[in-house]
Amino acid sequence: MHTISQERSLQLLRWALGITFIWFGILKVFNASPVSYLINAVAPFSFPMEIPLIGLFEICLGLGFFMKRFTRVSSMLMVFYLLGITVLVLVKKGFSPWFPLLTLEGEFVIKNLVLMAAGFILFSMESHGEKIASFPEK
Repeated sequence: MHTISQERSLQLLRWALGITFIWFGILKVFNASPVSYLINAVAPFSFPMEIPLIGLFEICLGLGFFMKRFTRVSSMLMVFYLLGITVLVLVKKGFSPWFPLLTLEGEFVIKNLVLMAAGFILFSMESHGEKIASFPEK
């Protein structure tokens, strides 16, 4: 059974992911995203509306996190999306972490790893409004 603070933490995580993906998506829709060039460089396909369509997908993901019943679907879609783009960046651009410095590509990869971890947490903790796992009791 979740405590109130655990429930609030999951709600805060859902909202944070929702805001993040709506923001990322809006930037792409208006072609103002600082990573548009990176996506264009690694995408296996290219067409004029590619980045705005990715932006619309990200906005939909973000909205899904605000609707609790879509948390698991949004979480898994987000993880698969981020995993795909992260693999493309790693394969096509590489990743050279020279601590403490990271390239833009390196920051992109690390950010995606953190977001994927958050997606796994939400996926494992929520199911159609019911809890399917709980934090360990102390």
